[in-house]
Amino acid sequence: RGKKVEVTINGNLWIEKFGDNTFSKLLYRKRSNCEFELEFIESNHEFRRYYSRKGEKYRYGIYEIESGIIKLWALNKPDNFYMTFKLYPAKKI
Repeated sequence: RGKKVEVTINGNLWIEKFGDNTFSKLLYRKRSNCEFELEFIESNHEFRRYYSRKGEKYRYGIYEIESGIIKLWALNKPDNFYMTFKLYPAKKI
């Protein structure tokens, strides 16, 4: 089971905040109703800052929405890396 990552989308920025107070910043581009692309900008996260290179692009797609939970796939072609994960929308206050 993976760890929780808080994601904030602000305009065209996708910002990930990790449990250890590190972050990743990516450029968000919508491609269709069910697909989008993220382009890596920077990170101070121990793994992400070495794994991703500035300008590297990742494709994402929504394959199911169930009870408000968004199920996605992600693909990084240069490394042939494929994964699935879930997004849980923030609860409204």
